[in-house]
Amino acid sequence: MVDLRLVEAVQATPGWDKPQPSRDPANFAPFIAYLASDEAASVNGCVFYTTGSSIGVFNEPRVTCHVSRNPEEQGPWTFDEIAKLVPETLLAGYENPGPPETGLTEDYYGRMLQAWQRRVGLPK
Repeated sequence: MVDLRLVEAVQATPGWDKPQPSRDPANFAPFIAYLASDEAASVNGCVFYTTGSSIGVFNEPRVTCHVSRNPEEQGPWTFDEIAKLVPETLLAGYENPGPPETGLTEDYYGRMLQAWQRRVGLPK
């Protein structure tokens, strides 16, 4: 049996069903794309938070640095803004404890793609 108490508690909260711009997935996608990109290939072992208007990095579970903006005035973060901002601010002085091998990313993902294509029977 499913316990619906949490659902009922959320639904009892005034305004729970109203759109909240800070929770729009479009506000989070650029940061997630940045983390998945080659620009962030040397980033690992970090815990980040993002609210759509703020991005932060935790350290021994506390935020040690964060950046904010007003999305109504400046719009949502873009990938290019994040790719420039994060290394200069949130990760200034950061050293990756396990940096990737040079050329590993492209080779690894190429091999993974080929393996997946073989598995599902797609042409290369």
